[in-house]
Amino acid sequence: MIQSLMNNTPTPQQNQTLLPGALMAIGAFSLWALFPIYWKQLGGVGAFEILNHRVLWSAVLMIGGMLIAGRSSSFRQALANPIGRRSILIGSLVLGTNWLFFLVAVNTGHVLHASLGYYINPLISIFLGMVVLKERLSPLQITALILAAIGVLVLTIGYGIFPWLSLVLSGSFGIYGLNKKLSPIDANTSFTLEMALLLPVMGGAVLIRLFAGDGSFLNGNPSQTWYLIGAGIVTTVPLLLFSYGAKRIPLSMVGFIQYITPTGMLLLGVLAYREEFSTAQVTSFLFIWIALAIYTISLFKRNSA
Repeated sequence: MIQSLMNNTPTPQQNQTLLPGALMAIGAFSLWALFPIYWKQLGGVGAFEILNHRVLWSAVLMIGGMLIAGRSSSFRQALANPIGRRSILIGSLVLGTNWLFFLVAVNTGHVLHASLGYYINPLISIFLGMVVLKERLSPLQITALILAAIGVLVLTIGYGIFPWLSLVLSGSFGIYGLNKKLSPIDANTSFTLEMALLLPVMGGAVLIRLFAGDGSFLNGNPSQTWYLIGAGIVTTVPLLLFSYGAKRIPLSMVGFIQYITPTGMLLLGVLAYREEFSTAQVTSFLFIWIALAIYTISLFKRNSA
């Protein structure tokens, strides 16, 4: 399944074919890296209220877009499949969890914890593949997992706090990715149905707050209302870019490009938001980075075999 650009030297024609997909993927991961800047504009709004609007407006955009594109039949086909229904339920729960705790991390000044979580995510995916899919790991991949575990242990002991936010983010997104791999439904249809499943609860919460007069939407600063509406756009645009790009470039290339997101978040946390980057955190990140380097080498070894 994993392809590599190292197997053969790409021809100019192949490079031209890969370029649009690579640019789309780079755009998606770059936008995800900048997410903290957007959510920081809603610092006075609770994480759960932001989540309500993120789901509401994402659902409006995706359902509307799918209907305009004449793809309503894909909804019926997906819901007629028992495995598809189960994957939609699981996907909605873990994606909602990931979004909520990411917002908590950003709004409580823990962008570095979010960055660490998304650095760990590929290694969590390896672990899930081993446990759930019974995939056999190479010695290099086992070494990478051990180093990642040491990195988490160093942070726990040296920083004095178990990095639960990082692990919730990496674990929930890892489960989401595994669920997508096992799902028979295409990415856009499944994401739309996940939002539709969450819509009654999240949309209902928006209405309750609106009529009670205690929410930020239409009741507070006008700019906050627009930022809440815009949550749907900033959520769906990178997802659509990613869906387009990932289908057109090798998975090994996606693996490299994905590190734009946690690296961007790390730079934002340290340089823009002046979050503490202690010795324990530096040491922990170093273990994670070395683990990821070893993991990347293992992919190239597998592809060149």
